[in-house]
Amino acid sequence: MRRWTILFIPHDTEEPRSFAVSDRALRWMAGGAAALILTGAVGLGAIAWWASSQRLQRAEARLAAESDVLGRTAAEMDSLRATVSALNGALDTIRHADARLSAAAGVAVPDSATLQTQAELRGSRAAADSLLRRAAFVAQRIGAMADSASARRPNEDRRLPLPSSSPRSSPQ
Repeated sequence: MRRWTILFIPHDTEEPRSFAVSDRALRWMAGGAAALILTGAVGLGAIAWWASSQRLQRAEARLAAESDVLGRTAAEMDSLRATVSALNGALDTIRHADARLSAAAGVAVPDSATLQTQAELRGSRAAADSLLRRAAFVAQRIGAMADSASARRPNEDRRLPLPSSSPRSSPQ
């Protein structure tokens, strides 16, 4: 059996130390070191796999949350578009009634530049503000027409018949 001697020599004035190691003990230590390195590598691999799976689960949860938010945002945008469309339709109806009343009352009709500006604003980012401004403008014009009609007919009944919201029935 072979023996190995390991000699430790200190830097200062202490005595050197020596250890005798047999060939069999050296093989056992090498096998233990290899087993320890293999166990460490497997452990590090398992920790890395677990960490990546946790990161993947968090990413999936974050993606699902973002998807829910985007779904709600899309529904809110659709609702907002429907509301703006309904407001535009109501303003179109009011605009047509305004034109008929303007013609009946003899009030000047808005010029084509104003109508073109209103048409260009429809569907733009400023559409909501534009809708409010146009509604105020139409209300002001209707008030002016009512005043004009009242001034022209001082002795007649000043109340106009209100339009009916229900469809008129026709005789069959």
